[in-house]
Amino acid sequence: DEPLSNLDAKLREEARAFLRELIVRLGLSALMVTHDQGEAMAISDRILLLNNGIIEQQGAPQSMYETPDTLFTAEFMGSNNRLPGRVIQRDGERVTLLVDGATMTGTARGSNLGAEITAMIRLEQVRISNAQTENAIKLPLLTCMYLGDRWECLFQRGGLGEVGLRAYAPRRLDAGEYWLQLPQDKLWVF
Repeated sequence: DEPLSNLDAKLREEARAFLRELIVRLGLSALMVTHDQGEAMAISDRILLLNNGIIEQQGAPQSMYETPDTLFTAEFMGSNNRLPGRVIQRDGERVTLLVDGATMTGTARGSNLGAEITAMIRLEQVRISNAQTENAIKLPLLTCMYLGDRWECLFQRGGLGEVGLRAYAPRRLDAGEYWLQLPQDKLWVF
């Protein structure tokens, strides 16, 4: 149960790589309990995700990360932006929705789609632009945080300095407003 949780970050990464290599080299079957999705994806061939003791989803790590079946799975498997919205139209998996007064197009996920929805997009899927673009909203930049290999930028949605959207950038952004494109196939609607 959580065998790597008490290790410092560098040692945890090394132990994770060692465990994965050992399991593959020896052809072992292993069961590992963890709440760290990065750890689960790195070590596993298959993941079984439980939600209050009930199987929420199971499958290959890449499949669960890239095409989650449920809101719970999407939230658990990565860093996300969560946007409340309202469905205007649905045509199969293509959903037209209203988010903060902007009309957006997303992809339906899960089976319980109603008028009030939650739209979700991973931080790495948000595209930052200075120019207006398709399926985008314009928001002011609050701040950027340096993460080593990239910058995490926080954008304001609504009032009171509330963080509304986060996105990764290769460099620190200057103060101002930016267009944040949310690609239709990556904007999941639950």
